[in-house]
Amino acid sequence: PGSTSVSPAMSDQQQPTADDLLVCDVTTGLCGTDRTETRRVTVTYVTDPICSACWVMEPAWRTVQFRYGDLLDVRHVYGGLLPSWDGFADAGNGIAGHGDVAEHWREMAEHTGQALNVSVWDADPIMSSFPPSIVLAAAREVAPDLAEVALRKVREELFVHGRNISRPQVWSAALHAAGIDPALVEAGLRDGWARDLFAADLQLARSLRVSAFPTVIVEADGDRTTLRGVQSLSRLEDVITAAAGVRPTPRTATIDEAVTFLGVGTTAEYSALTGRSAAQTELALRSAGLTARALPGGNAWTP
Repeated sequence: PGSTSVSPAMSDQQQPTADDLLVCDVTTGLCGTDRTETRRVTVTYVTDPICSACWVMEPAWRTVQFRYGDLLDVRHVYGGLLPSWDGFADAGNGIAGHGDVAEHWREMAEHTGQALNVSVWDADPIMSSFPPSIVLAAAREVAPDLAEVALRKVREELFVHGRNISRPQVWSAALHAAGIDPALVEAGLRDGWARDLFAADLQLARSLRVSAFPTVIVEADGDRTTLRGVQSLSRLEDVITAAAGVRPTPRTATIDEAVTFLGVGTTAEYSALTGRSAAQTELALRSAGLTARALPGGNAWTP
């Protein structure tokens, strides 16, 4: 019992491969292999670039990607949160117009600890989330490998820097930072196919019966789990690892790894990724030379 050696009496067919882990039960003394077949996991993430709840889930989402990104095929679908303010109201959150959003975002930031810039709603309020959604649908088409990065950079413009992501100069800068030529997206806007891609996203979201953002649909081998609303790291991890057929491996990043992976990030994001407390995280980030920006809910950090 407790030994991991292989008995010479085992046949070649019985010999464990390098992919097997030979384990022994300390209670029964029985030994064998603990092997699961890893599956690719498809994640459909229905979202919107101005979705504050989606931003609140970034610490968990980014950490899951750091730990299990090699198992995931992720596609973001843009579901159209705000067509316009005409007739729009969110009574549950006390929002009747764009003038009410800043206070709602501030409350979310302070409640969750995810730093969030609310200044856009006073300085240059967003009139519709459709324009940046169309841009991101086009970015996904012209540079699918960079689609996730493009969404993140657009979100940073809004939630960290407080800029109106409907403005061409803002989303162009975000795409450039993501490594995408904005001219390729501009061609889609000019020729109309970018709007068609977004229309297809809206239709897909309806067919999936999406009623809230974020909605994360996890699929593997015909099995599907739908997660609605902000999810904790543990919940996301449990669903994704179960779908992949692997055990949770809560790997934590070093500060250097986290800075390379995140770049611009909040205290909450860096803390989730490194497994440190907020105070420990901020001390380490300052020591690493990052610059802090105070926002409702906490700090945002720039290398």
